[in-house]
Amino acid sequence: MQMALRIEQKQKLQLALTPELYQSINILQYSAIDLNGFLNQQIYENPLLETYEERTDSSTYQDNVKSEFSWKREMQGIYRNKTTGAGDIAEILSSSNETTLEMHLIEQISFIDAITQSELQTIKFLIRNLNENGYLTIDENLAALMLGVSVAEVGNMAKLLQTFDPIGVGAKNLKDCLLIQMRHKKNHHRLACEIVENYLEDIANKKYKKISAIFSIPMSEVQEVIDYIQTLNPRPGEDFTRSMVNYIIPDVIVKKEHNGYVVQVNDYLVPDLTINYNYKALVEEDNGAHRYIQEKLNDAVTLIRGVEHRKTTLYEVTKAILDYQFAFFEHGVSELKAMTLNDIAKIVSLHESTVSRATSNKYIQTPMGIFEFKYFFTNGLGALSGMKSVKSIKDKLEEIINTENKEKPLSDQKITIIFANENINVSRRTIAKYREELGILPSSKRKRWK
Repeated sequence: MQMALRIEQKQKLQLALTPELYQSINILQYSAIDLNGFLNQQIYENPLLETYEERTDSSTYQDNVKSEFSWKREMQGIYRNKTTGAGDIAEILSSSNETTLEMHLIEQISFIDAITQSELQTIKFLIRNLNENGYLTIDENLAALMLGVSVAEVGNMAKLLQTFDPIGVGAKNLKDCLLIQMRHKKNHHRLACEIVENYLEDIANKKYKKISAIFSIPMSEVQEVIDYIQTLNPRPGEDFTRSMVNYIIPDVIVKKEHNGYVVQVNDYLVPDLTINYNYKALVEEDNGAHRYIQEKLNDAVTLIRGVEHRKTTLYEVTKAILDYQFAFFEHGVSELKAMTLNDIAKIVSLHESTVSRATSNKYIQTPMGIFEFKYFFTNGLGALSGMKSVKSIKDKLEEIINTENKEKPLSDQKITIIFANENINVSRRTIAKYREELGILPSSKRKRWK
């Protein structure tokens, strides 16, 4: 077989990702906070970009139509329409000085009358070695070696730390934490102490009958002990935080008014961009700066159009979600329908990936609360279930279990029948799966004893 080289021409269609399209895609993905940071950086880098608040040139948009370069043509389609209504977000974002567990414990040292400098350093060292739950994470022998003090001193300071508020802090583990709290009470429950000391794992596994047989007590008394133990705090340090609070700024606000619902894109944090017309003369002059200014002008116009495209897309997508999930906005989570990205994409005549970018990492404020956009995109259980969303099924399941007779808890099969009576056909396996995902125990371990 003879091989030969030849030149052929072929025609094919492919999408060209222009700089403007690439910019628009990136901007669409930003949340309001991320977009604020991105735009401020662009303002810093591009001299032709400025905000309306910074603008010093009194020339209006119409005053700058002249010469071979038409500003009007370049700015066509770009409009200014600020939709706020976010409330006092600046106040929300203000930093808060919250007391950490470490600060709270060190403050209590000042109330100790007699403490040596060595003991002071030891107890501060132990405080700094507590985890977020308030448990001591360092071995006493290692602590003594690192501090150059006796193991006895470390042990004494650890016991002193365990008397601090919140009670249970400084414990080595869960068992130690519960015992410290019980023994701190004046009339501590001796039976509960013994059960925690020796049968904590059986309590965790709900082996109440075993405990009843070991101590020769009725199940009702075992239940009382369990109820008492559950009043204790297994994580005494949990009420304190060592990290900054992450506040959520909604990207879109849906308000209910007399005539229906109103959708507002929250651009409170988005700088209101415009073009700095002071550079107009440089564009018209044929000098070395002409090309640079022209390039920066094109970048500025592309950026402003991208911001407006993001705003328009967010509005249209939110409006489609509002129409599709209208029952949710009226009645709550129980009426949340199954909905996919493709469902919304068809309504707004956009590609599914565009809807995904528009809703990614963004939040919506509704009369029912603030939700992440992805909250509304859930799968259904098929036509037999009336296309109820998985979220609404789980919420209903949790409601059924919370209101059941605790002395005769409902089995998964009985819960399936309850759903069927409401024309929602869910299999027993699905009920079991959702129950486990919600962290709810099976009926045999939910039972309470009189």
